[in-house]
Amino acid sequence: MNVFLPALVCALILTGSADGKPSSKVLSAWLGSSYLLPGEESELWLTITSNTRPLQKPRVPQTEALSFKFLGDTILPHSIDQRTYAYRYLVLSYQEGSHIIPPFYLDHEGAQLASPPLKLNVKPLSEAAWFSTEIEGESCSFASRISLPEKPPFEGEAVQAEAKIYIPARFQIEKASIAELAREGLAAERFDVSAVIPEGKMLISTVRLKQKEYTGLAYRSTITPLTGGHLSIGPGTIPLTLLVRVSRRGLTETVPTSLEVPLPRVSATARSLPRPKPEGFRNAIGRFTMTASAKHRGMRIQDPISVQLTIEGSGNLNTLSPPEVPGEMGAWKSYPPHRLPRRTTGNHSGGSVTFTQTLRPIGSQSSIPSFRFVSFNPETEKYVTSYSAPIPLEFRSPSMDSGKKPLVYPSSEAPLSTTDNILGIKPFDLFGAEANEGIHPAWHFIPGVLSIILLVRLLRVRILSRLASSPGNSHLLEALDTLERDDIDQQQFLRRAGSLIEQCIPEEARDNETREILAKRDQYCYRPDGAGRSITESRRQEIIQHVRQHVIKNIAIIALLASLVTPEVNASADPAQASPIYQQAEAAWDDQKFRLALDLYQEAQRMRPTSPDILYNLGNCHFQLGEPGLAALYYHRALQLNPSHPEALQNLRFVQAETGAVGATAPYYKKWISSVTRNIYATGLAFGLWSMVLSSLCLLQIRRFRKLFRAVFLSGALTGIGTGACLIHYPTPGGSGPRHRQAVITDSIPVVAGSTATSLQGAGQSRAAASQGLFPVAPGTLCHLIARRGEWTYIEITNGLRGWVPSSSTCAILPVTSRPEHLQD
Repeated sequence: MNVFLPALVCALILTGSADGKPSSKVLSAWLGSSYLLPGEESELWLTITSNTRPLQKPRVPQTEALSFKFLGDTILPHSIDQRTYAYRYLVLSYQEGSHIIPPFYLDHEGAQLASPPLKLNVKPLSEAAWFSTEIEGESCSFASRISLPEKPPFEGEAVQAEAKIYIPARFQIEKASIAELAREGLAAERFDVSAVIPEGKMLISTVRLKQKEYTGLAYRSTITPLTGGHLSIGPGTIPLTLLVRVSRRGLTETVPTSLEVPLPRVSATARSLPRPKPEGFRNAIGRFTMTASAKHRGMRIQDPISVQLTIEGSGNLNTLSPPEVPGEMGAWKSYPPHRLPRRTTGNHSGGSVTFTQTLRPIGSQSSIPSFRFVSFNPETEKYVTSYSAPIPLEFRSPSMDSGKKPLVYPSSEAPLSTTDNILGIKPFDLFGAEANEGIHPAWHFIPGVLSIILLVRLLRVRILSRLASSPGNSHLLEALDTLERDDIDQQQFLRRAGSLIEQCIPEEARDNETREILAKRDQYCYRPDGAGRSITESRRQEIIQHVRQHVIKNIAIIALLASLVTPEVNASADPAQASPIYQQAEAAWDDQKFRLALDLYQEAQRMRPTSPDILYNLGNCHFQLGEPGLAALYYHRALQLNPSHPEALQNLRFVQAETGAVGATAPYYKKWISSVTRNIYATGLAFGLWSMVLSSLCLLQIRRFRKLFRAVFLSGALTGIGTGACLIHYPTPGGSGPRHRQAVITDSIPVVAGSTATSLQGAGQSRAAASQGLFPVAPGTLCHLIARRGEWTYIEITNGLRGWVPSSSTCAILPVTSRPEHLQD
């Protein structure tokens, strides 16, 4: 928790404005806790990402209710040519009420940047928030509370909430888990501990309460009322591990102590949205601005256009619905929008979300009409309708296409899914942004944990006794047997028991009984007078049994976990390092320099050889250069890495239809199988396998409900077999047959295939063609490699025809990093 959460916060702050291309400088703000006590200090961070360091630090605003103290600045890595400069401040107030932290101003590169204003609530702690608990024999006072905005939220409005605990400052917090809270009438993200960068520490505040110093630890979340009316959050608990300094036998040591901190229940009332709701309002509640952009230079008249709609502000960004498409839809054909991951900028209260909308003009259009976005502002309690600016279109002249083979486009009324044109390149900021179909893979964590618990229990009951007799543990058995000998005195017995515990049981795995054995060892064996108390025989046997059980169990579990952990090495290059190459390739594409764009994308592929998006862009470059065979090859390669890549699927279908290439044919039952996505079959297969594993482990250990476990095992087996068969027979662009023998005809013109590996020359060419059974093979045709004889290769097309073609005209799909022979350097 101490590493993952700060790293996540760091990533959110540092990438808040990074989109793979140069962007305007932004001064972001991050407040550690938005709900403070009078006199409580909390940290405020200001960050800016730039390739040059600001000459001065931000100017502190003047305010009567708030005080600021500069703590220092630091430099954080961001990319190859940019750094993030962070400025830390302490903020506190003794005046109760709701306050606004005014913007900080920073002059940088000739522009004045302003941080967003932040809300700060100051409210004293009620007496009911205090409670007492015993820690290491001492009664200590703690406090906890849950804070919600004073103004009741509207239904569907995303507001910030905090759970906070106050601990005596003499206790150091070692670990802090996620707060577990009951919820009623609302949806809430998990309450995570507030963290800071770059040290990777939990963010704590300091305050003096009841004449003592206390430490505040905040847990932040965003809650959303589901309907108008009553809502509540809590009660709940926060698991903590504190480091407590205790004095034992005249020595002071620090020991970890686990603690469950209770949280109270807080109720509120959500307000219903005003009626009537305007036309076009969906679920946008907050303060938003909308911008629209599109890459439209150098396009043909009927090319599809990808529009990016960016919504910025604060509100329910996670559940926001996309803006409405333009009203003049009689002149446009639209396709379902796609949502990109949200970008957060400071305090999780604000940020931006981007939707991509694909449009295709029907006929000649001069501009993309304005998009409409209707939202509700909870501060003014009014509905707001905003429009994006129209986007003028620039089409390239027909003379620019004179150097390549003219293409015939189907009717503009045909749907895009039937391959009426290819889609353009995929920009770097959209790489890997495909929607995740099916259930999120995190569900595997639940059956995985249950399997480990059942497996450990099975090891303890059935296998540990056998492990104890194995030759590999002879030294351990010898040490354990020595404890049972009657010829050793009590001091030797305690010394050997303590040594065995210290060698085989780590500190964090010792329970109270184990620590008591070590304490008795220290007390009885290391007295100055050399005397010690006697230990009864029954107590001696209890110690032997406890040590034997815990030592063997700990070693068995460590061996099991070590066998399950496999180091994973990722040799792929950091995408941020290749960002300049992507930007240069996209600029070359926009300027119609397709050969230069091809070379740049090939260089990017050497840095990231397993990126389906780069392979897709390589195919687009080859298509624009009049090389449909090579374009089909790279589309196939992209689909080998990501079989559901939508752009590669569509462009491959278009190229095959344009050139008359023969693609993979699927029987009717495979078309029926493809009506369900591959991810759903994969999820069903995993569910069946997990059901078999869990039911098998239960049958080996539990005697009750055996019929139920057998039924679960049988249903899991049937589910796994059915979904596994569907995955095996799922239709792919490569068809059936071995993947390593699949190839594509890469020539730009049809290739002549014949029954013999010879060329046709001379006046008898027509008679020879008739005798050799020649037939043309279109560029982009999928085939299977059967044999290679020097300059000739024997292939089989997916329709069953076989023939010899020049080896330079074919290229295997795998491996995806190989280049066609006639393109080798």
